[in-house]
Amino acid sequence: MSKPTEKHIMASAQFLAYDSERMQESFVRNVDAAARETTLLVEGITCPSCIRKIEQGLGGLPGVSECTINFTSHQASVRWDAETVRFSEILDRIARLGYRAYPCGGQREQALFNEQRRSGLLRIGLAGVLAMQVMMISFGLYAGQESGIDENLRDFLRWVAGVLTLPVLVYCARPFYSGAFYGLRRLTPGMDVPVSLGISIAFAGSVWATWAQSEHIYYDSVVMLVFFLSLSRHLEFMARHKANGQLAGLKKIIPATAVRLVDEGAGQSRATIPVAELRPGDCVAVRPGEVIPADGTVLRGQTEVNEAIITGESLPVSKGPGARLIGGSTNITSPLQMLVEKVGPGSVLVDITGMAERAQAHKSRLTGFTDRVASCFIVCVLALAAAVGLYWWQVDPALVLPVTISVLVVTCPCALALATPSAVTSASAALMKRGCACKSSDALEQLARADDVIFDKTGTLTTGKLKLGGVMPYSGMDAQRCLAIAAALEKDSEHPVGKALARAGADEYISADDLLNHPGGGMSGRVGGHQYFVGSRRYIEAQAGIAGAQDNRGTGAAPTAFLADANGILAAFSFVDELRPEAAGLIKLVRNGGKKTILLSGDRSEAVADIAAQLEFDEVRCELDPGDKLEFLQRKARAGRTTVMLGDGINDVPVMAAADVAVSMNDATDLAKVHSDIVILNDNMENVGFIVVLANKTMNIIKQNISWAVGYNLVALPAACMGLLAPWMAAIGMSLSSLLVVLNALRLIATKNPPRTA
Repeated sequence: MSKPTEKHIMASAQFLAYDSERMQESFVRNVDAAARETTLLVEGITCPSCIRKIEQGLGGLPGVSECTINFTSHQASVRWDAETVRFSEILDRIARLGYRAYPCGGQREQALFNEQRRSGLLRIGLAGVLAMQVMMISFGLYAGQESGIDENLRDFLRWVAGVLTLPVLVYCARPFYSGAFYGLRRLTPGMDVPVSLGISIAFAGSVWATWAQSEHIYYDSVVMLVFFLSLSRHLEFMARHKANGQLAGLKKIIPATAVRLVDEGAGQSRATIPVAELRPGDCVAVRPGEVIPADGTVLRGQTEVNEAIITGESLPVSKGPGARLIGGSTNITSPLQMLVEKVGPGSVLVDITGMAERAQAHKSRLTGFTDRVASCFIVCVLALAAAVGLYWWQVDPALVLPVTISVLVVTCPCALALATPSAVTSASAALMKRGCACKSSDALEQLARADDVIFDKTGTLTTGKLKLGGVMPYSGMDAQRCLAIAAALEKDSEHPVGKALARAGADEYISADDLLNHPGGGMSGRVGGHQYFVGSRRYIEAQAGIAGAQDNRGTGAAPTAFLADANGILAAFSFVDELRPEAAGLIKLVRNGGKKTILLSGDRSEAVADIAAQLEFDEVRCELDPGDKLEFLQRKARAGRTTVMLGDGINDVPVMAAADVAVSMNDATDLAKVHSDIVILNDNMENVGFIVVLANKTMNIIKQNISWAVGYNLVALPAACMGLLAPWMAAIGMSLSSLLVVLNALRLIATKNPPRTA
């Protein structure tokens, strides 16, 4: 590692503790001998220009090979050469750029969230309370203009309204002014610039009107705009906090402790230790029902493991000595001892999480149309106002101030600023009424223009619960009798296949005795004094032979479990994953909307083929690992396709993070929900169709709002420039324009379900 100068050590002294390898174990990934990678939470980002500044600033630091920042989550994915630059120098460079970065997770992140949430709620509450008071005063003043009002009372009410508006301007609108200041300083004005200018102009004009005892004031416009935009910004902040929970989701999957076995002479000692202290080569005991703490192989024991959360495979997998184990999967049937090979960075689960973080960081974010329009529009308005003021100074100096104020007020981008936030807020309310949560402000826009809708199978199109697909008798025994005997043997089973058999044969109760569980194989017992066996092909083969058992006899699914006695095979049972009843209608709705439907699954081809045939997908891919899915989606992105991904498992997380829009059910894994833009809280897949309809309607509303805001200005601006609009007329026009935008957006709340499709 290069030796830093004394000056640099002084500059980054507050960050030197982060150079400790011990500290970095929890948040830094070793890519190779020298390359390191981590994810940072960056405090102080207010607009896309902040991201460009940080990325360019870190990119110029020798040794930093990559820096990408996600605007939604404010997370930076950074890769550097540890032999060239230290981690403390990276943090120091970010601090010198005017921001503060912290490793994701931990107490600092939670404290920062609590502080920002508290201040956000205070601003919304204060703006809301004062807005109600100012609006009541304004209604009284408007009514007094028509019916007559004492001038002293009028002036007094105006000063009261101004005093009530001042805290809203100074405290509640502070985030907008801060964002505008940084945007102007970097010559990249965002939406905060026109918003700040608009409320400042309205307030300044109101103070002037109050002092000069002119006819009209605009305090109500100031407080209304600040309240609505503060509420919208707070909702976006809460969504970003949910997107910052990758590590928390990971910790919920991997257990906090593990039982390590140590050879001591004649026996083994057991010690419960934190999983973070496990090292490759350790021997660990895992009991039935426990989550496997690390990647490794089976040393002793025969069991079955549920890997659905990692691989998407719906059926448990039999594991014996030498078999590979994946951290995060669940041991089902029997105790086992495993040899630890990989813990933390480098393990399958952490690699999947890393892919998700990188994919999310590289996801392109659309720059809001209103931001682009307002940024150009406000510059033009300022230039025009100056020109108009200069013209009237030469023609009639007495009209300079009222005409200039009229121009600035009538063109104040209040309606333009509210066009998108009001629609997004109303759409979010409509989604919540339907039991859906939208965490991304541009998810509906992306969904409306999507080309491909990609579905995972297990847990998304299906319920994730096995049911009996068919019974195939191999002897003279009746199929129903075979099922009843198998159900009796499996009546107390915790195995998914056993549970499915028990449910299917519950109608005909038969008593079984001498039940014995054979880990990783099946069950045996006596029914009516006769010995029977039910279980896997390997287990039955050891008991009674398996000749002829591979015939599926037209059930449409390969046999998974077999029933036998001492004389041979009696029956074979096939199982299918239950299809959600709403799935067929949803696929048809999506296809009728002109979008391509694609099925991606990590499950077996025979399990996927049956589902694909029922739902008639445009494209089907099966037996894919998370990397394959991500590569497939990246090809779509390179082809210019906009994608929507519906998934539920950890294996879906990378592709969900890389998709333009990610949707998940509430019963999905925590990590999948974290990377989702929309979560269906009530697990009703029909709501996916509702979201598609709402997305299209939301985009139409936003376009209508923007068209109205721009069109209004194009008509009113010439009149103001010619002195045909008094300031009070400009204020009313501005208020009505904003009100129309809000009322139009409220129509989204009444959005109804799409018609049911057969």
